[in-house]
Amino acid sequence: MFRKLLYPLVLSLALVSCFEKDGEEEEDPQPLADCLVKSSIIENTNGTIAGQYEYNGQNQLVKIRYTSGDSSMNYAQFSYSGGRITGKNDGYATVNEYNAQGQIIKQTVTRAFGSGLTETDVYTHTYNTAGQLAQTGLRVQGGLNNIYHYRYTYNYANGVNNHIKKEAFESTTQDPTTAQPIPLEDIYLTYDGKKNVLPESPLNQYGVNMRYFPFIDWAAGNITSYRVVGPKNQERYTTTMTYIYNAQGYPVEVLTNEAGQIRKTKYSYSCD
Repeated sequence: MFRKLLYPLVLSLALVSCFEKDGEEEEDPQPLADCLVKSSIIENTNGTIAGQYEYNGQNQLVKIRYTSGDSSMNYAQFSYSGGRITGKNDGYATVNEYNAQGQIIKQTVTRAFGSGLTETDVYTHTYNTAGQLAQTGLRVQGGLNNIYHYRYTYNYANGVNNHIKKEAFESTTQDPTTAQPIPLEDIYLTYDGKKNVLPESPLNQYGVNMRYFPFIDWAAGNITSYRVVGPKNQERYTTTMTYIYNAQGYPVEVLTNEAGQIRKTKYSYSCD
């Protein structure tokens, strides 16, 4: 389940020339200013998945492509206006709306099914006085029957989002910002405080559909632990990640442990 969160968009081949190996001492390397992830490769028991990342002249990420062998698996394209991500097309069409502070306050995700049926997810975001994401409500319009609506509440410690509460609502008429919830799960996160693989974006917009996974705190770095607990405090699963970084502080290799299943992801960068 957790791979849907991290790896529709972050996966790359290690850049050997930037790789700082364990056990080698270097004299105060001068890190380059910035790096852009260019390619990725995932290695697991099912084979390999390669990723390519494309940018415009302003170094804004505009496309991610994934392939396995000779087959194209997935893609995402991003559109911009005034330096902001205004839309995403990854098979679904996403439109972002901002407030005067540059915070995303509403997102509309539309997907069309082969039968001509259309379903729309409407996300509304609110922020605390520190400008941090406080709550997200999700309402589903049209589409299939008996679909739950969701609410995510974000909690912070020392300025870092370390706990997310996920709740659901049965009725399509309920407002997820005020309705009485059905507890689903609590998500506990830890981060490494290091540079993220992907460029900065509001609400980590290069990620996947939030219906299944909440937004992750980009500024806190890369996730090292993602623990999910059920409504009766039952442990559901924990996924852990360990990283190797290049001299600029970006991950070049990640080992992901999902219930004993190990996946290796490598990244390559272009550094200025």
